[in-house]
Amino acid sequence: MITSLALTDFRSYASATLPVSGGTVVLHGPNGAGKTNLLEAISLLTPGKGLRGATAAEMGRREPGEAVGRPWAVAATLQASDGDE
Repeated sequence: MITSLALTDFRSYASATLPVSGGTVVLHGPNGAGKTNLLEAISLLTPGKGLRGATAAEMGRREPGEAVGRPWAVAATLQASDGDE
């Protein structure tokens, strides 16, 4: 189980940490708020190409006028079924 998700320069997030308490997580907000970006970050922790199938170069955050995405990171803290992190 994911207990924390941290993003750095990933898609629309300059920096974000999402602590998760173990219950159901509901993401809500207007279009373009970054909900799908969080799901895409989580999908990178599993085998495959991620939720959108984007290349690594496409996932870096860009400010207006920047042609290339920035180096990015996605990290998660996991808790095993026995409670160990």
